[in-house]
This record gives sequence, structure tokens and C-alpha cells, in this order.
Amino acid sequence: MKFITYLFLLTICIPGLYAQAPTGYYSGTELLSGDTLKSVLHTIIDGHTEYPYTSTNTDTWDILKASDCNPANNSLLIMVYPGWGRSKAAEYPEWSREHVWSKSHGDFGTSMGPGTDLHNLKPEDVSVNSAKNNRDFDNGGTLYIDGDGATGCYTNTYSWEPRPEVKGDIARIIFYMATRYEGDAGEPDLEIVDYVNTAPSNQPLYGKLSTLLAWHVADPVDSFEMNRNNVIFSFQNNRNPFIDHPEFVDYIWGSGSPITAVSQSVLLKSGWSIISTYLIPTSPNITMVFSSVVNQLTILKNNGGDVFWPQFGLNLIGNMVLGQGYQCNMISQQTITILGLYENPANTPIALQQGWNLLGYLLQNPVNIATALSTLTGNIVIAKDGDGDIYWPAYNLNLIGNMEPGKGYQVKLTSAINFTYSSL
Repeated sequence: MKFITYLFLLTICIPGLYAQAPTGYYSGTELLSGDTLKSVLHTIIDGHTEYPYTSTNTDTWDILKASDCNPANNSLLIMVYPGWGRSKAAEYPEWSREHVWSKSHGDFGTSMGPGTDLHNLKPEDVSVNSAKNNRDFDNGGTLYIDGDGATGCYTNTYSWEPRPEVKGDIARIIFYMATRYEGDAGEPDLEIVDYVNTAPSNQPLYGKLSTLLAWHVADPVDSFEMNRNNVIFSFQNNRNPFIDHPEFVDYIWGSGSPITAVSQSVLLKSGWSIISTYLIPTSPNITMVFSSVVNQLTILKNNGGDVFWPQFGLNLIGNMVLGQGYQCNMISQQTITILGLYENPANTPIALQQGWNLLGYLLQNPVNIATALSTLTGNIVIAKDGDGDIYWPAYNLNLIGNMEPGKGYQVKLTSAINFTYSSL
């Protein structure tokens, strides 16, 4: 490939060197929302200047060396998922080019267009890139430990959760791809959906929308991301509008007004208690959720028996999950504040197993337990709160009274069920 001069790469890596979006670039988007705004943005960013994946002339390798170099060390590129540094001169097998919107999700390969769009390409360690594969994006799974060490990423069969510092970057790339590629000019029509395992047969889909929206809020646009947008614009002549205007995300996929995170205070009693949250935490890892009280936390357990045991640096739980309750043992009474997004309980199914479950409470106001769990009538054997009070329907016994925000409950069922809180 043709070598872009070192001086040019050195200069272009400096954050803030390039101007923001040119005056009038987003003209016509004023007061728009939904599909109308998405269509206008598509027209603005469509038809970008395309570069080959690999070439003796300027190609994607060259441009990534300019867009993703470490501002503190121009000889290194930042690997997107673990944040490691790799020599930009080395190329493969030192690092590879990650398609954030995996090329199998639409079967577009590495042909010019979606396959070489620099807004969608990021430098990545070869083995980490292989581990991510074509998984959707969602919270959860187990910590991925590479041969070079822990990556800060979590993964399971169908999903990949990157380190917190780039969650918003990833989300905004996915939003860009779904806006840039709408099925015209022989290109795929890419769409975001709210589930994982989206492309078993190369469907042009990516998930998970609700998680990506939460990541967009948790990790706002920073100078590195803006500089990258400017650099790519200097080559491709199009921009990622969700970096320039983060509010566009919610105007299209949300409520039509900027997404704002809310907070919930959760009381952790001295000794044992059962807790939960009605929010999708913006930083869901258990280590982050309990960071302010970690010196007073003895142990935390989930329904599967996994533990968070700070004294031994052990986190087998991973992320706090909406709808789950957690048994918590504290040295002294403390309060944690959870920042996150509210999810409508009526649209949030909770998978409950036969036998005992730790159930989270998803309503924002206290509601009598008989009313809140009315859809479990005939299935529920007994429920207990963290104080040992019980709700025993067979004997018309209710010593719990109201279910309360921040608390969790032990519930024993005769059969498995997907439970949903009704709209109360």
C-alpha cells in the first residue's frame, strides 16, 4: 500500500486540528424527528468517497493510522475494545481492522461501500477481534481474558460488551451504519433491533437497541471521538452525525427529546438484605455499582449462586441485571446511588425458574405484593423479603405488605414462567 507520510500522520493525530462540521452541513434537519430525520441525515451522509480495503494506494490501513492513533504517542494505535496500544507501522498480524457492524450482518464483505467505510472500521488486536467475532452488543457474560491479559470486555454466546470507555463510541457507530445504509444504490438496508442473535443467516440487523441507547448516555462524545470524526471526514467527505449531534439518537430511536439518565438510591442494611434496581445501570458492572461502598461490602450473591467478593477481588456476577434481586451482606448500613435509564416494567419480561428465585422490583412506587404479583396467582408458593417477612397466598397471609423500590424478594414458584409487572 502507499505510505502516507509520517509527518502527515503525526499532524492529523492531534485532537482539535480539524474544524467541526462545516456551516450548513446539517441544514434541513431542524425540528425533525423519527424516520423523517433519519431520511434527511441519510441524504446528507450518503455517497461518501470510498477507499479500498487493501491497496498500493491510500487504503483503510492508512486512514486508520491517522484516525485512531494515540494522541500521547503517535507511533501507537489504540485497540478499540481493550484499549491496548499497538505499533501502527506493524499492521497484520500485530493488529487488524474490526468491522464494528460485522460484515456478516448484511453479507457485505470488504467491498467498497459498507465494507470499507472508515466510520465503521476500528483498529483491533487480532485475537480480541477474533473473540468478538460477529456478536451483537449487549451487557453481560464473562470477562474475556486474552493471551495478553484481561480486556475489560465481557462476552457470551451471542453478545459482546466492550470496556466502558468506548461503549458510546460503539453505539454511535452502529447508529451511523443504520442511517448511512438504507438499501439504495445496491447497498444493504441496515437496521437496529432490540434483541441479540440477529443474523444467523446474514440478516442486515444488529442489536441490542436498548443497550446501545444506554451506552450512548453513559459514555458521551469525547475529544478522541470528535477528532476521529474530523479525520475520516477529511478522507470520506461525510461525517457521523451522532457524534456532532448526540441528541439525534433520541430524536430517531427514542422519545423525541434528549436521553437523560436518572438516579435511584438503594439502601444497603447492616447484615443481610435483598436489593434490586428499577434502572438499567449506565455502568452495570457490579464492581462499578458498589465502588463507593466496597470497603463495607462483605459479599453479594445472585440467584445463580455467583458472588461478588471484594476482599478476594472476585466478581463472578459480572453485571447487575434488570429484574434480578441480589442478597447483600454489609458491615454497616450504607446507601448507593445507581445512575441509569428507566425501562417500562410492563415491557420487561423476567425469566423465573421453578423453585426459588431472587426477584427484583421494577416499579418506582410501593405496591401491595398481592397486586404486584397478581399474574403469578396459582403459581406462587411463598415470597420473603430481606427482613424475613412473608407473603403466603395459600393461607391468605401477607406480612410483607408493599413491595418497595430498591428491595428484592425471594419467590418460590411451582413452575417456570416469564413474569411481567403489570402497568400499575
